[in-house]
Amino acid sequence: MKSLDQRYIRLLLINMLLISCTGNKPPLDIASEDGSQLKADQIQVFDLKKLPELSTVRLSEIGAVDISYIPLKTYSQNMIAKINSVIFSKSYFLIWDNSNISMFQNDGSFITEVGIKGRGPEEFIGVSDIDINPKDESIYVCSGGQQKFLVYDKKGGFIRTFKSPLAGRMNFKFNKDGILCFYINDMGDITKNYFLIDTTGKVIKEYPNKYRWKRMAAGVFYNGENIFYRFKDQLLKKEIFCDTIFAYRNKVFKPYMVIDVGNQRLTPEIRSKIKTRSDAHDILNQYVNPWNLFEVGDIIYYEMGMTINGTNDLFAFIGSKKGNFRAMVVPYKGLINDLDGGPDIWLKTVKDDSTIVSWIEAMKFREYIASDEFKTSDTRYLDKKEELDKLADSIQENDNPVLIYISLK
Repeated sequence: MKSLDQRYIRLLLINMLLISCTGNKPPLDIASEDGSQLKADQIQVFDLKKLPELSTVRLSEIGAVDISYIPLKTYSQNMIAKINSVIFSKSYFLIWDNSNISMFQNDGSFITEVGIKGRGPEEFIGVSDIDINPKDESIYVCSGGQQKFLVYDKKGGFIRTFKSPLAGRMNFKFNKDGILCFYINDMGDITKNYFLIDTTGKVIKEYPNKYRWKRMAAGVFYNGENIFYRFKDQLLKKEIFCDTIFAYRNKVFKPYMVIDVGNQRLTPEIRSKIKTRSDAHDILNQYVNPWNLFEVGDIIYYEMGMTINGTNDLFAFIGSKKGNFRAMVVPYKGLINDLDGGPDIWLKTVKDDSTIVSWIEAMKFREYIASDEFKTSDTRYLDKKEELDKLADSIQENDNPVLIYISLK
C-alpha cells in the first residue's frame, strides 16, 4: 500500500487508456435523454481546469472517524492473487478478479468459490462483471466473450444462464428498472451501447451510442469507457467521453454532476486519430484518463491518469460536495492514516454511502507493523497500535489480503 511499481502503473495507464467529453468546453445546457434541459449552474460542477496543488491528505480531513480490519481467511482453495473489486450484500460479500469469484461471510470467513471456469453450459471462461440482485441476494455474472449471464443463489449454487444482448467486454448494475448493461466499444462498431434488460435477458430498452469513433489501429483498447457507481439509492454513470455524471432514473439518464477538465478532455475524434502505440502514448501525456470514481459521505473521489508538473502518473482528485475542501493526491501512496497509526490507505471502493473499502497484502501489512515508522508513530494510538500488533501476529506472509473499512461521519 505504501508503494507500487511505477512501471506497472504506467503500463496500465497505456494499456487501459481511457478517453473522456466531446468539445473543449463544458456545455452551458445539459440535456437529459428525455429532452429536458438543465443549466450547468443547476447542478454541482467541480472545476478541474485549474487543479489543486499536489498534497498529502489525512483520513480525518475527508471525514473519517473509525477504521477496522477484516483478514480474509486463507485456505488452499481460495488463495487470492488479485482483487478487481469487492461487492457487498447483506449476508456476505464477494471478492473477484477476471477469472475467480470468492464468497466470504462479513467477518472474513470463507464460504465458497462461485462458479466453475470452463466452456461448458454452466461454466465461464472469464468474468466481465458481477453484481448482486438486492431482492434475493442472488449473484449475476457476465461472461462477455461467451455472451451469457450466469446466475447463482446466495450460497453460491448454480441456478441458470441466459443470453446477454451483445458479445464482448461489458459492465452492468442492477437498478429499480432492471439490469443496465454497458458494452465497451473496442472495435468502433457498436451503435447501441446501453441495454436495459430483465433477469431473463429480455431487452426492455436500448440506447444509441452517442460517442461513435472510427478504429484506425489494432491493439489499442480502453478499459473503462463507462464507470457505474451507486450513491443515495441511485445508480450513476460516467462515460469516458463526457464530463457529466448521469443518474439513471425511470429508464432515463438525467444530469447529476459535472467534473470539468477543460482542454484536457479527450474526444471520439481524438480516439479516431490513433494509428500507432506512439499516438496512444502522446495522448496519454496530454489528456485526462479516468480510472476510478465514487462518492462517499461528503466527498467525491475521482482517480485518473494525467500529467502534472511534467510527470505522467496516476492521480486522484478529492472534493467536498458541501465545503471548500479540494485536494490532488497520488493515490497509491495512500492517505495518511491518522486514525490508528496503521498503514496509509489507497481508497479503492465503497461498502455503503459512508464506508470506504481498501485492502492490503498480508506481507505488506506485517512489514509495516514491524517497521520503525509504525513503532515511532504517534503515541496517541497506543491502544490501537497494540491491536494492530496482535493482528499482524495472527496472519502469515502468504495469507490472503486484509480488507480495510474506513467509516465516515
